[in-house]
Amino acid sequence: MSGHTTTPWEFDGNCGGYITQDGDKIARAYSNKDATFIVHAVNNYETLLRALTELSNMYASTWDGVDGSLRMFGDGIARFEKAHQAARIAVCKATGAPLPISLDEDEEQTPGA
Repeated sequence: MSGHTTTPWEFDGNCGGYITQDGDKIARAYSNKDATFIVHAVNNYETLLRALTELSNMYASTWDGVDGSLRMFGDGIARFEKAHQAARIAVCKATGAPLPISLDEDEEQTPGA
């Protein structure tokens, strides 16, 4: 995306404080929670976009089965797992949630655990 203020954005943490970029004031914030949310979302926009674009592009390389299943070919499963993990991390960063523990092949984990 072009034409927007570069990142990272920061919030000074004060009610009635400012969201800034490299010391320049971008916006005034009257809610710490809203300002924190905005800063997290803006700072992780590109990461979220890349992760979702990869997941979307992967759909083009799957085949819909008559039974409703999806089939992947070649490196599709490994590519999906990598893209899914990237998306999970991007969502955590954008929302301020704890990052997921890296996934072990033999062990199922819950996001943010």
